[in-house]
Amino acid sequence: MFTKASRFVPIFGALLMVMSIAVPARAEFSKDEIKMGEEAAKEVEKESKLCKDEALTKRVSDIGQSLVKSLNSPKDVYVFKVLDEKDVNAFALPGGFVYVYKGLIDSAESDDELAGVMAHEITHADHHHAKKIMKKSQPWDLATMAVLLAGIFSGKDITAPAQVIGVLQTSKINGYTIDLEKDADAGGMNLMLKSKYNAVGMLTFMERLARTEQHSGSSAVDLGIFRTHPWSADRAIALRNALEKAGVDINRRAVMKSLRVTVEPVKDVDAAALVMDNKTVITLAPDGKTAALDRGKAAAQQLNDLLNKDLSAREVYVAKNGTDIVARNRVVISVNDADARLAKSTPAAVAAEARKKVFNVLLSEYLRLNT
Repeated sequence: MFTKASRFVPIFGALLMVMSIAVPARAEFSKDEIKMGEEAAKEVEKESKLCKDEALTKRVSDIGQSLVKSLNSPKDVYVFKVLDEKDVNAFALPGGFVYVYKGLIDSAESDDELAGVMAHEITHADHHHAKKIMKKSQPWDLATMAVLLAGIFSGKDITAPAQVIGVLQTSKINGYTIDLEKDADAGGMNLMLKSKYNAVGMLTFMERLARTEQHSGSSAVDLGIFRTHPWSADRAIALRNALEKAGVDINRRAVMKSLRVTVEPVKDVDAAALVMDNKTVITLAPDGKTAALDRGKAAAQQLNDLLNKDLSAREVYVAKNGTDIVARNRVVISVNDADARLAKSTPAAVAAEARKKVFNVLLSEYLRLNT
């Protein structure tokens, strides 16, 4: 379960135990669960608009159905839908109804990160967590429980259900859902490890959410009985430990676009921009022999190869000629007069500025991952 970004409550429950790949077989969805999910889905779709982007919906559904194939309950039917909202949010209703917000899809840097989120949500359904919440909060009729579950799972303000069931009952449910989040992490990680997706995506997505919590100051606020998830920083540490225990190579660049060098054509200009961490490092022009885009691709390939070999900031410098940018003793970019004209500067100044930007990105990455 994931709640709205404005509350900065992340998706993955803390993973406090060493996980094994084997997962016990689960009972199939009961008729009551499916009925409850259908009723709760109606409540959700009354308040939220479904995304009309068919390609985006298909992408989410394809990832979800691929993950479902790795479950031990293959007869269960899952339905995946995208809500056209900017929140970084996702949740699962009983009976296999999974919703992903467009804002979360936009924030995921790869299918691997998105799959990590969805594996967590699929586990909520597969492990019948909603049914367990229902038992914890009995007695309630079907309509009341549908509204309650829709509110809890979609991240709506939980104070409204609290007024219905009482503060004490809210405390019991929220404390219980923390344990369920931990279980969803364990099952989600197991599912990722059995699937075609890179399980490191679960970690990188959580680390980003942890940074968001830290920068917003929300991690310093204790929501008390209204908190339904463990803290993101604790989850990130636990997920990293779990990957290490499973012997997974934690290569964040494999699942994060922002940690790789990409090439983008420049609009209305015959030029190509080299981008790192969503920042343009240098804009390259054609050199008379090679097209700008081809120059950019060649430079990006060399840099990414070195990044995969743990290139450090101090290994990037400008050669003595003042125009060659060198990384680990390899010339990766040779700045020419055409590049300088694009920047309205000199080749030496362009080279120095590009080196500085690469250095700063690598230094920031190092500090981010080691502090």
